Amino acid sequence: CFMTGRDPVIHGIKELNLIDFLFNLPKEETKNIFIKGIRKKFKGLISSSNYQNDLVPFNVYRDRKILLNKTATLKISHGKQIPQTIKITPQFVKLLGYYVAEGFVNKQGIHFSLGAHETDFIKDVVDYAKKVFGLKAVVNKPHKTARHISIYNQLLARLFTQLVKAGKCSYEKRVPSLIFNLQKNLQL
Repeated sequence: CFMTGRDPVIHGIKELNLIDFLFNLPKEETKNIFIKGIRKKFKGLISSSNYQNDLVPFNVYRDRKILLNKTATLKISHGKQIPQTIKITPQFVKLLGYYVAEGFVNKQGIHFSLGAHETDFIKDVVDYAKKVFGLKAVVNKPHKTARHISIYNQLLARLFTQLVKAGKCSYEKRVPSLIFNLQKNLQL
């Protein structure tokens, strides 16, 4: 099950468990994903470089299935770390809505194309990227009437396209089905 804390009658989905999601992917697709914060449990099982940098390859973890502490995070090669569970908050849902309306994914991360006049939306995307994922969003100005916001994280791109299934580009994007299993107050 990709989503945990689920009680569809009373509470709806409360969080997305990325570890469960990664377990369902083939090993080939998780070979560049690491877990930070659990190295002591893997001493002697990982390279000294990975041990020193506190990076346990997900596929090594997959074979051991040791219980993770709540502070362990996930990271892809050359990327910033993100939490292993994503709480379904109003900020997450609103960011997902902005993505479905104005976003797309490429191999670098997720991106939003907004008008320069949409200052509240731009501020929301930047703030929510930090609050929800702990990531910095970069605002570019391709010309005076447009703003392009990027959150450079390949793991986040996978979250939006493979786990949440929001689509990659305009002709694939859709309201994710998980929205319909949320508490009513989160169905904006």
